[in-house]
Parts: sequence; structure tokens; C-alpha cells
Amino acid sequence: ATGVGVGVGLAIGLCKVLFGWELIAVLLPLYAVALLLSATMHEQPVGIAWDTAGVTTGEVTTPLILALGMGIAHAVGAPEGFGLLAIASIGPIISVLATHTCLQRAAATSTHIVSPMRSNLRQRTEEEERRRSLSDALENETADLIIGTTPCSSAPTTPKPKHSPRTAETAGFWNVSSSSRLCDDGVEADEGHTY
Repeated sequence: ATGVGVGVGLAIGLCKVLFGWELIAVLLPLYAVALLLSATMHEQPVGIAWDTAGVTTGEVTTPLILALGMGIAHAVGAPEGFGLLAIASIGPIISVLATHTCLQRAAATSTHIVSPMRSNLRQRTEEEERRRSLSDALENETADLIIGTTPCSSAPTTPKPKHSPRTAETAGFWNVSSSSRLCDDGVEADEGHTY
């Protein structure tokens, strides 16, 4: 917004030089617009907007804009080329204030649209969580069912210790180190390996 304001301010300033407008006739309406916009806003955006006028008064931009005004005035035969910097300085103020006003209005109208979208997103997220937990539970129950119904070999069983909890060796899981499956009683299911 600041760059657009400087550009528009320079364009208005160049029109002032080319058409010979009075500086006061250009500055008064622009400052009236800036003051009117400032009166309708909070303090923070107003302070930021009025500080953006400083971008036109830097070490590089000031001599450049003054030389541009004087050069164009000399080329078209205008009596003076002053005021270009003052007009270019009010441009960013108005553009930042106008941008903030537009964003405030857009935010006020979009809250009615965004609220249902947020609740729909929340519902979809909750549904996905329920599906995921249901899928995990179904997968675990299916695995337990398959493990529990797979027949074990008829090899003699070794009694489990009564004090130890179920471990991978006694719970009927696949053994990572070999391709044979353990049954609930700790006896191998194939190939003559015992665990």
C-alpha cells in the first residue's frame, strides 16, 4: 500500500506541475481525506499510516523527487516544480488508511462466512479421528482373532510360569528372528523350533 501511495502521490504531483495547479488546491483535499480516514480508526493504524510518509523523505528519495519535479517543470516551461515531495508524502498516508479500512470491512463480513467453515472443519477432524480409532481397534481385534484361531502343533506343551506376565514369547506373536509363529502355550508352530 505504501508503494502504491507514493506512486499515486507522485502522479498527482506531476499533474500539478504539468497543468499548473496551485499547491494549496491539491494539498487541502488530500489532507482532508487523510484526516477524515484517521478520525474513523483506532490509534495504532493511524500512527503507522502517518509514519509511512517518511518513506518519501529519505536520503535517496528526497533529492530524486526534487530533481524529478524541477526537471519536468523546466522541460514543460512551468514556473516552478515544488510541492512534488509534499504531495508524494500524503499518498502513502491515504493508501495505508484506505487499505486498513478495506481490510476491516472485509474481516467484518468474512466472520459470518468463516465461522461455519471452522465448525465444519472441526466436525470433519473429529470424524476422521473416530474413523481412525475405529480402524485401529478393528485391526487389533482382527489380529487377535486370527492369532487366537490359528492351530498350534501337537508338540508337548511346557507350562507357563504363574508369576510372569504375558510376553511376546508367550502371547502368540510372530518371532522376528525366525519365520515360525509362537502359539499361546510357547510351543513352535512349524519347522521344529521351540521357544
